[in-house]
Amino acid sequence: MKKRCLLVLLLLLLCAGCGGKNIPVEVWVDYFRTDDIPWEEIRTLTLPEFPGVIFTWTPGEVTASDGETVKILFTGMPVWNVFLHDLTGDGKPELCATVSWGSGIVDTHVIVYDYAAGASYCLSDRGFYDYALIDETRTLQVIKSQTPGILREERESSEKGTLSLVPDGDGNFQLAMET
Repeated sequence: MKKRCLLVLLLLLLCAGCGGKNIPVEVWVDYFRTDDIPWEEIRTLTLPEFPGVIFTWTPGEVTASDGETVKILFTGMPVWNVFLHDLTGDGKPELCATVSWGSGIVDTHVIVYDYAAGASYCLSDRGFYDYALIDETRTLQVIKSQTPGILREERESSEKGTLSLVPDGDGNFQLAMET
């Protein structure tokens, strides 16, 4: 059993970040580039990789229900978009989203929820940079931009890159933007 767990962990380490390369992304919800989010809208989704689970998006949260319980996967003010993308390379899509949060200083960042593993990852640098996901010709891209009006006199230009999960050296993974 220990050998099996070690083999699975090694495979995950080798594949960390490799799932995101050149794999088409599916758009579930995307209001990021619009000025008008439909605050009353509710969308549901089922995926063959997770039989019996209903995912639900509202502008305030994304949940998963197995028919008996509802689990909040992540929240936002709002959840601007959600893309389905196999970032881990396990053959099952992760929920990759752009969310904003805050009062006064609003932070926009990326959340990835790996439903298969029950793990959540965040790409954020509150007060310094905002991160957002966009779909460019069915390829998931991350945009990094300076938080407006915070800590700097001059505005830097936005950067674009890809989203990856990388080992952090402590046996965990962290979300990263590769340029």
